Amino acid sequence: MNIHIKRLRFLLPLAATLVLVCLGAVLLARLISIQKSYLITDGNRIISHRSCKGDPEEVLKEAGVILKDGDTFHMTETSSTSKITVRRLQQVTVVCLGTPTVVSTYGESVGELLARLSVRPKVGEILTCPEDIQTFDGMRIELVRRSRQTITQEERIPHSQVYYESTARPPGEERVLVEGIDGILLHRAEVQYENGIAFRQKKIDARLTQAPVDELIVRGTTRIVGDHRTLPEVLGSTITTAAGEVYTYTDVLTCTATAYSCEGYTGITATGTVARVGAIAVDPTIIPYGTKLYVVSNDGKYVYGYCVAEDCGGGIKGNKIDLYFDTVDECWQFGRRSCTVYILADD
Repeated sequence: MNIHIKRLRFLLPLAATLVLVCLGAVLLARLISIQKSYLITDGNRIISHRSCKGDPEEVLKEAGVILKDGDTFHMTETSSTSKITVRRLQQVTVVCLGTPTVVSTYGESVGELLARLSVRPKVGEILTCPEDIQTFDGMRIELVRRSRQTITQEERIPHSQVYYESTARPPGEERVLVEGIDGILLHRAEVQYENGIAFRQKKIDARLTQAPVDELIVRGTTRIVGDHRTLPEVLGSTITTAAGEVYTYTDVLTCTATAYSCEGYTGITATGTVARVGAIAVDPTIIPYGTKLYVVSNDGKYVYGYCVAEDCGGGIKGNKIDLYFDTVDECWQFGRRSCTVYILADD
């Protein structure tokens, strides 16, 4: 009797446990049988979820999909699976020829969006992104009109001032012989415009249409040259003038001197300088251009003085020189004379 009682006490808890397990299994099977399968598409994310709830919003919350303001969804049901497609609200900025418009969309291609807005590129207009890509939140689509134009810009090249000394004018006095003219350089460039606004410029070429012309100015000097009767003192290899100027010479020539003048107009020497007192004509094979000289007539009547070889002439050959004077009358007075020409040392 005691043995049966002990067995019964052992079997009762075991039986109760088995009953509970069976009930749990039945309930679980029942729960599983009433759950539905959901396939949730949220952009690039796909979620597989099972739920016994029929409200899609509740299902989305269970799956951890949070809807923001303006977001929506679409559900289609089949016999085995319900599909929920989440549509996120996108704000896309469309800039049409400089005018921006914010457009709401739930995702479409750029071409579809522009077609919905009746916006199509015309000749000369381009889109900043391809039409076949999909829109996204914060996207910026621009339709721009681009054009090209060749322009010409003028650059002025300032002229220089060139001074020449003359003993025919009071010291410090200046006179313009040739007015200076600025040069003109034309630049051509290609300008690219976007919506009528220049955004890029590329140089094509540059052409000098007018070369600058130097302004030539004569300035009076204190140097004593020209028709002066006081002969300089020549001692050793130096010449000391009546004004106290000292020159060193390296050679001496005896030359036949004539005279010329450009009275009434501005003459230009063979070396491109202004013809003036102190700029004389020589045979450059005998006296090279740029040589500094001191000239005295052998009859003692003229001390032409300091001068520079800057010009030449058709009849100036060999030991001949042509001295410049400001007036034709001075030239007649000088005539033709034998002169001593001192070749001065470089400073």
